[in-house]
Amino acid sequence: MAAPRVTEKWRPPLSWIVFAVLLAVLGLPAGMIIWFRALDGTPSQMGPMELAGIGVALVLTLITGAVLTRTITGPINALIARTEAIGRGGRTVIEAPEEHGTRELAVLSQSFLDLAQRLVERTDYVNSFAAHVSHELKSPLTSIRGSAELLLEDDMSAEDRKRFLTHIIADADRLAGLLERLRDLT
Repeated sequence: MAAPRVTEKWRPPLSWIVFAVLLAVLGLPAGMIIWFRALDGTPSQMGPMELAGIGVALVLTLITGAVLTRTITGPINALIARTEAIGRGGRTVIEAPEEHGTRELAVLSQSFLDLAQRLVERTDYVNSFAAHVSHELKSPLTSIRGSAELLLEDDMSAEDRKRFLTHIIADADRLAGLLERLRDLT
């Protein structure tokens, strides 16, 4: 059964959204300055102090955007890459990423790594269990087949025939017990 898929459509990267929001916030004071100048009837050209203030605000906005991108987008992309590597069967990549970003992203990363480790352990257990069950089922089946082949021979005594039939019944009971334990386990 395939995993559900997220609807595929274009979505902007988180860093674009962060920068767009910050630039919109920056645009509010600049827009207010222009608006109030228009209401006052003062010249529309901004003075050097106003331009310097907007320039400083722009630089601070870009720095804030870079910090948010580094602390949020980078760790999310690292977690995505780690998820894809583990999904390709790379149990050796179950290790902590170098960047954690925020506390919430660090907790998310740790939760993901814990889940991945539990899944690997569960897979190992299921593989071991399947090998063990296969071996346990194969032994009585081999015995039943061998006894049935010997029973096909015409020159067998009634006592030997009875002994082989007893073995077949015992092995069938053993298989039934194994299947019952398997059902209990599931």
